[in-house]
Amino acid sequence: MPRTSFQSRTKRISSLIPPMKKRNLHTLKWFQNRRGKFIYRNPIKTTKGKRCCDMCEDTKVKVFPPQKGMPDHAQYLLDCQNELNINYFDKPL
Repeated sequence: MPRTSFQSRTKRISSLIPPMKKRNLHTLKWFQNRRGKFIYRNPIKTTKGKRCCDMCEDTKVKVFPPQKGMPDHAQYLLDCQNELNINYFDKPL
């Protein structure tokens, strides 16, 4: 196999990553770049008209920096976004 440049090898490898995984990696970096800052999300809607808890109604979220012995908050927010269909923004709606 002929030697190839790092960039072409990276491009070839990244083409093997499924599109959803690529999007998640990009979104995770977006959260990581906002550590220590506030971000905003759309309000979580409940079914059957039930009142949400205060945490669900609050649309301002601070992304915490990594702490020893604690899970990564950026990864947690990414998981919430994927599971609960929440959208995060830099500015309030």
